[in-house]
Amino acid sequence: MRLKILICAAAIIFTLMPVTVWADEIKNKCKSDWPDDYYMQLYCINEQKVALDKIKRGSWDTDIKRFCESQWPSDFYMQLYCMREQRESKRKIQNM
Repeated sequence: MRLKILICAAAIIFTLMPVTVWADEIKNKCKSDWPDDYYMQLYCINEQKVALDKIKRGSWDTDIKRFCESQWPSDFYMQLYCMREQRESKRKIQNM
């Protein structure tokens, strides 16, 4: 029960934080992924910011969001991809 409360609190904080708060985390991830390629760092940063904004603006199933965040903790682009794929798969299963 306590873990659920902590996860919910973290989700609320995450939702309320502007994209700029995550800027350093995003920059560090992209620099780590592409240490010598500034073009790819910039591309990565832009993709991560767009994905984070879409995650924040979307209406996501809590279980799916939690699952995707656990699978891709520092990659907002992959979290968004994961959430979309999981949502679509869940919809297809429910319509079977």
